[in-house]
Amino acid sequence: MIAAMAAQAQPAEPKLDLDKAVENPALVRAMDQLASNNSEAARDQLVGELQHAEFLAALLPDDGKTPLAGPPGATIVSKGTRFGVLAAGKEGKSYLLLFTDWAQLRMYTNKNVTGWVLPASDAWTFGLQKGFDGVVVNPAHNALPLRQEMVQYLATHLSK
Repeated sequence: MIAAMAAQAQPAEPKLDLDKAVENPALVRAMDQLASNNSEAARDQLVGELQHAEFLAALLPDDGKTPLAGPPGATIVSKGTRFGVLAAGKEGKSYLLLFTDWAQLRMYTNKNVTGWVLPASDAWTFGLQKGFDGVVVNPAHNALPLRQEMVQYLATHLSK
């Protein structure tokens, strides 16, 4: 499922090092740990990693053209630009798909996508937009579904 979204504002200068590959080994380890040991300590570790991770979202232009511009390594989405974001639906609900790295994204889809790098705060804000009922991190392997309430919790705690 592709969720069509409109860019709301032009971002300020990038906060990320876009020349560095997105990787989240500590988050992946925390997800694996939670899957094997659903303890309070494992949940706390996971929440901590979720709060400072950088994610990839799979971006597809609505019209098949690239509506993005900017210098190499930093792309600017103009206000009003429409694009598709890879999402998944289940039981009438729609979930924003986020990936910890390119390998996870490629494991999920073979579509020709552009990776949209999102720091955690932007990922949670985007996941709270109308049209999403939550977020799923790494849907192809050891998926981590996050309901809207958890996404709100993460967004609220990151803003403090």
